[in-house]
Amino acid sequence: MKLFFLMLVVSLGMSSGFADDRKTVTLTGAGIDRKNPEKFIEAAEAVGFDELITMSNDPAFLERAVEAGRIHHIKIFSCIAPSETSGLEKLWNKRSPDRPVPWQVLTDDQEAARTFIRAGENKYIIPYQFGGEPKMTNEVLWKKIICLSNPEARDLFKPLIDGIVSVPGIGGVAFDEFGYQNYHRCHCERCQKLLEEFSARNPAMSKDEAETAFFRGVLVDTINDLADYARSKNPEIKTSIHIW
Repeated sequence: MKLFFLMLVVSLGMSSGFADDRKTVTLTGAGIDRKNPEKFIEAAEAVGFDELITMSNDPAFLERAVEAGRIHHIKIFSCIAPSETSGLEKLWNKRSPDRPVPWQVLTDDQEAARTFIRAGENKYIIPYQFGGEPKMTNEVLWKKIICLSNPEARDLFKPLIDGIVSVPGIGGVAFDEFGYQNYHRCHCERCQKLLEEFSARNPAMSKDEAETAFFRGVLVDTINDLADYARSKNPEIKTSIHIW
């Protein structure tokens, strides 16, 4: 049995004084065996993990994981993500069956790069940006990501958050894959219109400055909105973020 991968190490604080200048860290891992979470979490304690993030939003599974975590002193976070592999398309089609999912839009060149990356086994052999790899000329994520400027798209996450925070003892909500499929922006009509309006309100900004500021703001607002929503349901809930 193995832990899937180490997600992050976070420094939480430092004690005062030079004689005892130590910092406390929290070791967080991503992935929990869904067939046997109890044995997996027991092994995680032996390794030294303090928190584990599961990709499952199923309340029944989360209850099992939380109970095992309580026994082994590990907090459990449940992950939500805006990509096509996280089940958002099913949620959208249930809510709006007659309208297409508002995925982010790429340029033609970026879409061609995505097609190449997805071809055959390319997505497994191309040096993708999982950490430290050289940047490709026209790199994009192969997974579609929902448009973050769309309020209806944001609302898809709220029932998921409701289910997570309803689990007694859950440690938190982990936001993953939040960002842009091309690492910069979305080219859909809605985003383009909002960008033009933002640029008109900020004439001192150059085109590049306005684009960066606008799409960074959309990303930050999305994360803050969902985090605030989670805390409105449970003031003690914690959140983490993995930005793409």
